Amino acid sequence: MKKFIIFLLLVLPLEVFAQKYEYRGIKNFPVNAETGKVSYDSVVVAEGRTAEQLYNAAKEWLARSYGDAKEAIQVDQPNEKIVGKGILKDTDRTYLSYNFKMEFKAGRYRYEVTDFAYASTGLTLEEDTKSTKGNYKFYDRGYAALNRNIFQIALAFTEIGKAVPTKDW
Repeated sequence: MKKFIIFLLLVLPLEVFAQKYEYRGIKNFPVNAETGKVSYDSVVVAEGRTAEQLYNAAKEWLARSYGDAKEAIQVDQPNEKIVGKGILKDTDRTYLSYNFKMEFKAGRYRYEVTDFAYASTGLTLEEDTKSTKGNYKFYDRGYAALNRNIFQIALAFTEIGKAVPTKDW
């Protein structure tokens, strides 16, 4: 009994040092406190740009990024808001789908990218499929790639305001 109590006293404090948002080496995804979902959002300042310019730049960026912006956009309120769904197909037969929302005001816009879903043809990243040590390495690479892809998507949304065309180019 004495050994058991000592064991508990040694093991329980270890929980205090754990990272809050970590899974298999992917640390600190931004998690929305209300929804509990991974959510990238930010307000991007674009001084001297009207809401219409930012909206048009976003529409142009969506057309370039998604091929057919009409498929990606679900709600389109001119010069105010764009809501849609995106999908990123990676070279290893994996797909990352997500939802996005952009809202525009003079001199700034806000974006939110959330509801990420990861799928793979013939493979899954579920824990119960990891039966051998080799599989762990494969899945670790998959999670690291997922982390990079999500970050790249969020970064692309911050670049929209910089892409506003001006007449003096």
